[in-house]
Amino acid sequence: MNQEVFFHLIGENPVVFTDNQRMERVLEKPSVIESMFTSWFKANANYSEAQKLTYGQFDSKFVYNKKNRCWTLRKRGFTIGRFIWVPPCTRELFYLRMMLIVVKGPLTYDQLKNVDGVQLLTFREACFALICTNL
Repeated sequence: MNQEVFFHLIGENPVVFTDNQRMERVLEKPSVIESMFTSWFKANANYSEAQKLTYGQFDSKFVYNKKNRCWTLRKRGFTIGRFIWVPPCTRELFYLRMMLIVVKGPLTYDQLKNVDGVQLLTFREACFALICTNL
């Protein structure tokens, strides 16, 4: 089974609503606060097994429960996660995607931008720093 693995920049998680919904109701939705991606950070904190996996590898060992908005250890079955494609013109989102392919077990967005103990400001800087350290 294949599953698309979604990710987003800070505060840019997608929120689905209809034209006639009141904005207060939309902002109360759990998906505004917690997403599959941000739940990954929590799972990394809660499971030592999670810290050994990149986001792309994650759903081979864990399953996302949409109702409870959390990741739990996979009990049976197998799936292959597939990252959504983003073009380089999306800039920071593109570089975030690149970091998610190699970084294992971060607890925050900032930890994704930390390369060899150096805290970088952007995912672009982190991506290039990671390339330079692996040359």
